[in-house]
Amino acid sequence: MLKDDEHLAHLNESEHDSVLNTFVRGALLGVPGARKNSMFGFNPPSFVLALRRRGHPLSLVNAFEKPIKARGDGYIEPSKKALLEHLEQLCGVYGL
Repeated sequence: MLKDDEHLAHLNESEHDSVLNTFVRGALLGVPGARKNSMFGFNPPSFVLALRRRGHPLSLVNAFEKPIKARGDGYIEPSKKALLEHLEQLCGVYGL
């Protein structure tokens, strides 16, 4: 959708990738002014999964229908595993 005539169609593929990269980095690393002095204001995410695809939007929220339980390795690795497994399942079922 970002490459249609109303958005970024005038950019070549390299420029388009650069715009998307800048947007994603800004969205992840930007800290709103109100958060700068609050708890965890500068805590970047431990894992990010960005999907660039055409067609219907894809939600991975069901990866966490069953709560993630912390083990000896904390929450990050089990959460990452659940997210990637859910994505793989969706890709297999829907041929994405």
